[in-house]
Amino acid sequence: MSYLSSILLCMLLIITTLDFLSRNKESQQVVKKDRISLIEQERPTLAPAAPLATKDCNTAEKSIKTRKVFHFLKDAGYGLGNMQTPQFWDDVDEQRGKLIIDIGAFDGSDWSVPAVIKRGHTVLAFEPLSAERFMEHARSNGITPVIVDRLQEWPVDGQGRIFLFKSCASNFTGTVQMYSENELASIVPQDFYAGANQKISHEIPVLRLDSVVKDQDIHLLKIDTQGNELSVLQGAHRLFAENRINMVELEFWPKAMVKGGASGVDVLDYLHGFGFICFDYSRNRHIPYNRPSDFEGFVASFDPNRDNGFGAWEELICFNQNLG
Repeated sequence: MSYLSSILLCMLLIITTLDFLSRNKESQQVVKKDRISLIEQERPTLAPAAPLATKDCNTAEKSIKTRKVFHFLKDAGYGLGNMQTPQFWDDVDEQRGKLIIDIGAFDGSDWSVPAVIKRGHTVLAFEPLSAERFMEHARSNGITPVIVDRLQEWPVDGQGRIFLFKSCASNFTGTVQMYSENELASIVPQDFYAGANQKISHEIPVLRLDSVVKDQDIHLLKIDTQGNELSVLQGAHRLFAENRINMVELEFWPKAMVKGGASGVDVLDYLHGFGFICFDYSRNRHIPYNRPSDFEGFVASFDPNRDNGFGAWEELICFNQNLG
């Protein structure tokens, strides 16, 4: 009997112990839930993240990726030599009947005349000092430029025509003096060839591009102003802001730009700020082929002492990414 009692007593102790453990576990779970609830109450409520705007995201991504100057036509074998623009119209751009602006047109043989003959473009050419030479070359190719000096609705119908401004382009409207030496000219005093033959021309009219084009799109803006490039771009600020410019081609000569009050990086950053991505495309070998691509490194690769102090330069073509 005592044996049976012992067994029953052990069983009772086991049951009591199991019940205690079970109650203690439930109690711990309740405490844990209470603690979690308290933590959740103390945690600040966060507003759901706003969805990313796809367009802004893509623009930001492009902006991060493209603050650099890429190789392009050089790798493709185009642009063999300096200013080989007939090949540009043959191999790079096949659009027809667009509005083109040629700043620093000289005699028109590089850009204006080929743009009309090969693609039927309408060209606004700016050439103050070599205007007569420009007219002569155009006429020899069967084109009669119309001399203009103000805003109008430019006919763009694929027929091919040239409107000639005997003016400079910059970031203001008025008059200015120009410095010229041999075939080079600028409103920036450059002393191109040590100033030996430099001439100064006074009272040259100056226009902003904003003031000569209103609601029309510009397929290509070409700039060759011997150091005044940033001012020309600034004078087209509204056109850039309205996404009216598709491509920019410019002679990139950092040493001359510094004399004009800007750096090469300033010019690249201005274009980059409006969504442009730039490529070098001539093969003049003025800068190392393996030059850095970032803006600062790219500009630093231009030797200012090259060619007896003339300084290294390159041709750039820049595309507006906002227009695809």
